[in-house]
Amino acid sequence: MKHPFYFVQTLKFIKDYHNKLPGENPDDIFNFALALLEFKRENYQAVLELLNQVESLKDLYYNIEAKRLYLKVFYELDSIDVLYAQMNAFKVYIHRNKLITTLQKKMNRKFVNVLMRVVELSPNQGKKFVKLKEKIEMDTELYERKWLLAKMVTHSLHS
Repeated sequence: MKHPFYFVQTLKFIKDYHNKLPGENPDDIFNFALALLEFKRENYQAVLELLNQVESLKDLYYNIEAKRLYLKVFYELDSIDVLYAQMNAFKVYIHRNKLITTLQKKMNRKFVNVLMRVVELSPNQGKKFVKLKEKIEMDTELYERKWLLAKMVTHSLHS
């Protein structure tokens, strides 16, 4: 976890520049930025509350990142049923959205597929566990790679 001063400075920056954000609804970007900060602070309930305050992230990539953040929060909260439902909904969203580039679709699908494997894999499945960890380490076209690797380590310690 980061030093508390990091969070104080980041929060100050977000608040200081909130009114300078462009676009139709800077409050959505503000709440999204706060949600990202709260995720780093491991305050997952606050993340959900902040994301629920986001009315509509018009920017496609903010929207996709918010959906990935939801998935990470549900994983962290061990809300596996909700996580599976959200992963499936996210895959459909990615597949149907014509504005998302082919590479973005690929990277987001990989994230969901790898996250699903992390959830389902047990560390006592030695070779499969090592193989998945190596796959994550080597894949440069995978969103949230660092977070997924951290979850592999945590998963192996708690299983």
